Amino acid sequence: MGSSNLRLLLFFLIAFAPGFALSQVLFQGFSWESWKKEGGLYNSLKGSAPDLAASGITHVWLPPASQAASNEGESNG
Repeated sequence: MGSSNLRLLLFFLIAFAPGFALSQVLFQGFSWESWKKEGGLYNSLKGSAPDLAASGITHVWLPPASQAASNEGESNG
């Protein structure tokens, strides 16, 4: 591919890439203290859903629920 063809390709990628971009924002979080949330982490986030959506967040990733030996979710040993 010649230098001018490469520049032309780069120009089109830069010029049209924003049009193909999706405006999606993923909210992902983790905290060792999440087990202390009043009503639990999932219920706390459920109550925050309107505020998260109003701030532009379109998706939320939640850590999977699991049973562990300690409150923090660790299973050492």
